[in-house]
Amino acid sequence: MRAERPKTDAGQATDTPAPNTLILALPGFEYADLYDPARLAELLDRFARSVKAHDPELFAEFERYRACQGQGMSSPQISDLLVRMAPLVGAFIAHLFNITSVREHQIARIRDEMETVFVYRNEV
Repeated sequence: MRAERPKTDAGQATDTPAPNTLILALPGFEYADLYDPARLAELLDRFARSVKAHDPELFAEFERYRACQGQGMSSPQISDLLVRMAPLVGAFIAHLFNITSVREHQIARIRDEMETVFVYRNEV
């Protein structure tokens, strides 16, 4: 189900999104697509391609995990894989929702806080 686009006085759809409509950063995707399983599959494919382009080895490992759904993998192996995937998921979602700068600011803030904690710990 797609969100309806605003219409002109003649009843034709415009390219202008309705007020208060969330605009996604990925061309070809609209907010309403997030409720459509077929469009979500396309979004997952786009994410998979971005991971593959960024880190082909990690992508291959993640594909093996998805294929076996973790069967035969130890909990530490699964955790390690998911921790390594997390930054790529975060970056993709931040880009999708146009909040990359907010995400980067938050990462820097957390890094600074942790650095302060470790400096204090090392001094004490």
